[in-house]
Amino acid sequence: MRLPLPDIPTPDAVTTAAREASGPQRILIVDDNVDAATALAALLRLEGHEVAVAHSGPVGLERVKTFAPQVILIDLGMPGMNGFEVAEHLRAAGHQDTLLIAVSGYSGEESRRRARDAQFDEYIIKPFDTQAFEELLSRRGR
Repeated sequence: MRLPLPDIPTPDAVTTAAREASGPQRILIVDDNVDAATALAALLRLEGHEVAVAHSGPVGLERVKTFAPQVILIDLGMPGMNGFEVAEHLRAAGHQDTLLIAVSGYSGEESRRRARDAQFDEYIIKPFDTQAFEELLSRRGR
């Protein structure tokens, strides 16, 4: 007996379909971990996005003015100005249409609640999964 295999998309096909649905984005990464931010920027560029990086909250806020990102990935655990404060400043400055994504190693409900209170749109747990990110962009219609 033989059963036909259903057409199951491969992970590469899923990523490609998600990228085509959302299109290339201008993405700002705000993360104090230079190596992690640089590596993530390289991966996102391979996916066709235009990417800028800032290694602190205040520098990130300045970069928003010149880069005009559509999506901002913000590490929550930065020293000085943390990611929650960066998001609050961005929303207070009128960046309501910018997709703000909290990126954190913490998966607890308290961090998620604080991210909602700071008006983040999404919450991603580290390690960062570019395929899941592309699918998120596709779902949000960006």
